[in-house]
Formats: sequence, C-alpha cells, structure tokens
Amino acid sequence: MGSWGPGPFEDDSALDFVDDLRELPAEEVAAEIERAVRSVAEETEYVEYAEGVSAVAAAALLSGRYREELGEYPAGVPVPTPELAELALRAVERAHSGGSHLWELRVESGTYREDWKALAPVRAALLQVATPTQSDSLF
Repeated sequence: MGSWGPGPFEDDSALDFVDDLRELPAEEVAAEIERAVRSVAEETEYVEYAEGVSAVAAAALLSGRYREELGEYPAGVPVPTPELAELALRAVERAHSGGSHLWELRVESGTYREDWKALAPVRAALLQVATPTQSDSLF
C-alpha cells in the first residue's frame, strides 16, 4: 500500500506524476500539466484517485510554492495565466468534492480538513493569479 498525507506531494501517486513530468522533455511539461488539471476540472463523472491527486499535484506545481520541497523541480512548469490558474483551482476543488475517490478517502479517514488546510497556500497563490488586482490609477 502506498503512502499519503495531507500535502499535495505527500502521496506516492502525486510523486509518480511529478517523476513522469521530470522524464518528459521540458517543452511537453506545460501541456501535460494543463491536461491533468483540465481533465479533473471539467470532469462531470466520478474522478478516480490517480487523476485527482495528479491534478492537485499539477495545481501545486503551478502555484510555485514547492520548489525547495521537491528538490529536482520538473523543467518546463509554466507560469500560469489567469485562465490556467482558474482551471487549476477548479481541479483542486473538484478533486476534493463529492464524486471523487480522493475526497471519499479523505472523508472516510477523517483527514479532509487537514488535507484542505494543507492546500491553502496552493489555492491562495492560484487565486492571486486567477483574479489579479486592478489598479485605479492610469499612471
């Protein structure tokens, strides 16, 4: 049985996703990250565990918060656009809601709140990109 914890990279499946990204040419990494978040953000059916944790890991990479923690950061992780940041936020929320195996396991184990709290820095960073503040000044 694999290990898992509340952080986005405290899961063997999430680390497998990151390892897969490290093996890709840098120019393919952005597309794979977008595919991971889009597939979960737009899913209307049941979200399988591996897809959910991969989307959360992709969102965490986009947040830019885990460079030191991961050691070898995958080359080619894009700076998120507001649209990609919004998609990543939706993926994190979808992976942690009803109809998701990840959510079911976290609720069943009683770790849902701890997991959601651990994702606060990811969500905050992505929200900042998704909803940039606008200045009232023209100069």
